[in-house]
Amino acid sequence: MVSRKVPNSRIKIYKLLKLILFYLAISLKLGFSRSHHGYREAGQVKRRVLANLSALDTATIEALKLQLKGEQPLFLVNEDQPIDVGPGFQHGQILAIMTAMDRLGLPDLISPPGQKRDLVLAMIINRILKPSSQLTTTKWWSTTTLSNYLDIQNIDENDLYDAMDWLLPLQPIIERRLSIRHLFPGDSIFYDVSSTYMEYKIYQLTKIGNSSNKKMGKLQINYGLLTDKMGCPINIELYPGNISDPTTFIPMVETIRNKFNISKIIIIGDRGRLGAKNIEILKGMDGIDWITSLNSVSIQS
Repeated sequence: MVSRKVPNSRIKIYKLLKLILFYLAISLKLGFSRSHHGYREAGQVKRRVLANLSALDTATIEALKLQLKGEQPLFLVNEDQPIDVGPGFQHGQILAIMTAMDRLGLPDLISPPGQKRDLVLAMIINRILKPSSQLTTTKWWSTTTLSNYLDIQNIDENDLYDAMDWLLPLQPIIERRLSIRHLFPGDSIFYDVSSTYMEYKIYQLTKIGNSSNKKMGKLQINYGLLTDKMGCPINIELYPGNISDPTTFIPMVETIRNKFNISKIIIIGDRGRLGAKNIEILKGMDGIDWITSLNSVSIQS
């Protein structure tokens, strides 16, 4: 069994609640109209009122007695009036993510306010909490309080596709803003290539290749991701599914130089990425140095 230390503040709250319930129970048993707590302060005995029971009706007092005895939960209703149960809406996780996005400045990073931006933000929240298709996404929104924060009323899946088309041309602007926020002289930049598989050939980049998802024989798209030293994404590029990792390396270097205006770069990579062909290309680039490993044949020669 794993034990977990309870914070002192929580222990104090538990003790206070226990104390209040104890005095409440004694007051009800003895018929007192008030429950007091006696304590000492600077050597003097003082009292404070924990609860005033005189305003409670008889049924409520009896229910409190039963609850304190552990005989029934504290749930006071009129038996003659039925309870109406209405639909509930998911809120806590929505508020948490909306607050996090505001603190990160994500909305302003995308664009000025507008419905298209709201739809993009709502799709991001959906991908975090309940990844699904565009059609299912619009249905899921109706079970949450998202419409209280974003302009997503009377939306169907076609509106989401339109918002995605609207977002794509903004990619260079968003990546530039990310680089200004997160890239500084002397910082490290990390780069890797992965893939995602597709069931149908609906895009010219979908090819059969070496799958990182162990989906052999499936069509896929490769993508290269640049992040800062903390793992924050800065840039993403798509490549054909049959392209090899080293082939994406030089385009990545060009992206860093041209898109983010970084002129001095030191590249550290394994010999799989920094092969002889790539090194020869890097030799012709000003401001580029590299560190890599040699295989046994190269060391002997």
